[in-house]
Amino acid sequence: MTGRFKSKVRNVTLIQYYDPTETSEIEKEEEFYYLLRETVRKVSKKDILIVMGDIIAKVWDNNEGLEQIMGVQGLGEMNDNGERFSDFCAIHDLVIGGTLFPYRRCYKITWVSPDIITENQIDHIAVSRKFRRSLKDVWNRRGEDASSDHHLVTASFQLKIVVSKKKFEPRNGRFDVGKLKDPQIAEGFQLELRNRFQALELEMTEDKDMEEIWTEVKNSFVHVSERQPGFKNHLRRDWMSEHTWRKITHRKEAKGRVNQNSTRRQTAQAHSDYQQIRK
Repeated sequence: MTGRFKSKVRNVTLIQYYDPTETSEIEKEEEFYYLLRETVRKVSKKDILIVMGDIIAKVWDNNEGLEQIMGVQGLGEMNDNGERFSDFCAIHDLVIGGTLFPYRRCYKITWVSPDIITENQIDHIAVSRKFRRSLKDVWNRRGEDASSDHHLVTASFQLKIVVSKKKFEPRNGRFDVGKLKDPQIAEGFQLELRNRFQALELEMTEDKDMEEIWTEVKNSFVHVSERQPGFKNHLRRDWMSEHTWRKITHRKEAKGRVNQNSTRRQTAQAHSDYQQIRK
């Protein structure tokens, strides 16, 4: 899946993919990486490129000869998919984010097997190397309910830009003109506006040009409208029912119990309960 996000500073292209497993045929694996390379070649050179997903690649902690594309915070021993992925990153000048930042083992693990024994770092986020300094952090969120045996992998990215010298006045929103249908509010609005215009008329001189007069008239309307009728209140509507929110909370609590247990037996039981809730 490819998505391109446009901005005033620099566009960002995201490529999300799922790699064939280690047991896949070599021809299928080569065909997949050929398709991935062709997809990357179509991305504009000016874009910030981010490649991420379930890559099933272990890249370990030895970056000898690969210093430009990975750090020493990888986990496990490099497998065949790891070699293919590191070669792909070297060709397209990408850096593997999860190998750059020091974390405890539990925050590097991205996948746990159903038997709660095998743990690997096989989900990765790679970013264009020239934007390496904009990548602030990469870690897993162990407590998030992702409905999967994978942990959610998160990256913090902050692009440094030149601050604009132009000052913008904050906008508070639109005026709630619907309130003027109330005769009492409409009467108060007209009375205050009339008083403003009378005071403005006394200040009028022949020295003022049309632009100054228009600015004072506009400001009078704005200042009165801020008082009455005031601004609209934009209230967000719930897009899910209360029943759905309760089920989500229940699942999050079950996922939290999976990560909080101290013994494998307790963890296995909590994991079994969580699987039942997911169904």
